[in-house]
Amino acid sequence: MANHIIWDWNGTLLDDVGAAVNALNRMLSARGVAPTTREYYRAHFGFPVRPFYEELGVDLAHEDWDRICEDFHRFIGEEPDQRTRADAAVALERAGALGFRQSILSALREDILRRDVVAAGLARHFDAIYGVDNLDGATKLSRGRDLMASLREAGEIGRCFFVGDTLHDAEVADALGAKCILVAGGHQTTERLLSAGRPVAESLSAAIDIIQSEISKDEEWSIMDEPSSENLQLSLEEERLRLEREALAVERERLAAARAHADAEAQIARSRRTVPLAASVALLALLSFAGGVFTGFAIMESRQQRQREARLAQALSQLGPFAVNVQTGTNGTDSARSQAGKRDVSVVVIQ
Repeated sequence: MANHIIWDWNGTLLDDVGAAVNALNRMLSARGVAPTTREYYRAHFGFPVRPFYEELGVDLAHEDWDRICEDFHRFIGEEPDQRTRADAAVALERAGALGFRQSILSALREDILRRDVVAAGLARHFDAIYGVDNLDGATKLSRGRDLMASLREAGEIGRCFFVGDTLHDAEVADALGAKCILVAGGHQTTERLLSAGRPVAESLSAAIDIIQSEISKDEEWSIMDEPSSENLQLSLEEERLRLEREALAVERERLAAARAHADAEAQIARSRRTVPLAASVALLALLSFAGGVFTGFAIMESRQQRQREARLAQALSQLGPFAVNVQTGTNGTDSARSQAGKRDVSVVVIQ
């Protein structure tokens, strides 16, 4: 069996506190919340992150939690101020030379974690890289248990150490049965780390020194098979957070269904109003068209009547004194009675 070191990533191997504060302030600004400082951040930040965001003034009752997490991780991904600690590579090389197997356990989403570890050029040092399946920033205890189960199954674990930079790392280490060494300079102040009653190293190399010192002690110890009763509260909190996430997901689905139903009802109402209106417009258009046609016929008939009378007058003018009266027939034939010869003269007007 090999001794094992489990490393935290953000704030421990990766020096990203400045980037985290910048990304956090961008997220806060987008929601009209005042920015924070690096000092305040390190004095108050913790896991899970939701209470910390509420403390800063984020209205989680009305804000979309998933959107908050997505915004923060998008912003921190755009931050250039992210690099591994100065002695990260040296500490990992040294641990490997001492015969330690090494893994990473992080509350960062695993695909992002793996990408960042590879980009930093450190992936070759680790047997396993375990992250979570979300951006919630809640806890990594469940994934820690998965990691420990995998190590036990492979029979590759003897003494186990956990190196991190937050009080939550100490909680997780206790729950997993690993000895915890905390490293100063990360996401929480040294004063807060000391309150956990665990060794606090000033650097990663100093953490390796502490681990060597622990190994050299005569006392025998190994990882626990199950979390101790004092860590039961942490397990229950993790389960509570999981249930909260599931409840929020169900509530989002319910709201989406309600919105879809309301949209459908509104569409039906609009269609009911639109059909009578369209029918009324069509009827008005038809009446207008019919009126125009009737008016056109009347104008045409009047014009034709005037044309007939003009043609008749022209024809009678050629008869001279014989024409004394004119009667216009409806069949297009007009008659005139001759005064001189008392004769009836018929004049046919070609229209």
